[in-house]
Amino acid sequence: MSGAGVSTNRTQTKDRSPRPPRTDSPTAKKKPKSRRSQGWMPNQHGAWFMLFIPPIIGMILEPSWAAVPLLLTWWAGYFTYFAVTIWIKGRRRQKHLPPVLTYGGITAVAGITALITQWQLVSWLPIFAPIIAVAIYEAAKRRERSLLSGWSTVVAAALMLPAVVSVASTGTPAAITADVWWATAWFAAYFGGSIYYVKTL
Repeated sequence: MSGAGVSTNRTQTKDRSPRPPRTDSPTAKKKPKSRRSQGWMPNQHGAWFMLFIPPIIGMILEPSWAAVPLLLTWWAGYFTYFAVTIWIKGRRRQKHLPPVLTYGGITAVAGITALITQWQLVSWLPIFAPIIAVAIYEAAKRRERSLLSGWSTVVAAALMLPAVVSVASTGTPAAITADVWWATAWFAAYFGGSIYYVKTL
């Protein structure tokens, strides 16, 4: 009898123990889904300073309405680059293609407008083309966080300072003074140093 009573008490104790909620029940707490960028808005917040400051300083040094299409080309081009990296990392899925086409179209229109406004800007293409090619190549290899990719975007961002300054005169690299080139080198060194700092975190 005593054994049966003990057994019954143990059974009742087990029945009263709280059970973990079922994962399929509506009241069960669901894990938040990871929200990945679809390519419309860059999520690399540290790049915003690099993206805006050099060309804006160029506008402050040599104000010119003719530089506005060049600024739009640069900013839309960065958005295009980011959208392309998302599209590549997403295995070139159709859902990631709209931002690539949208920003790519804006970049093309702004770039053509910039060349119509100041056709001498074409002299900057041999300087920017290899740098941008490196960034795109690294993105195609899914190495957009590599040192080579980082330095390519850093140099391109720093060079926007003299490119914008040149619009107010001849639109060529020959129009840039030594002081502006030193400022460009300073920006490149500063942004480049931040690459190594971020990698230590």
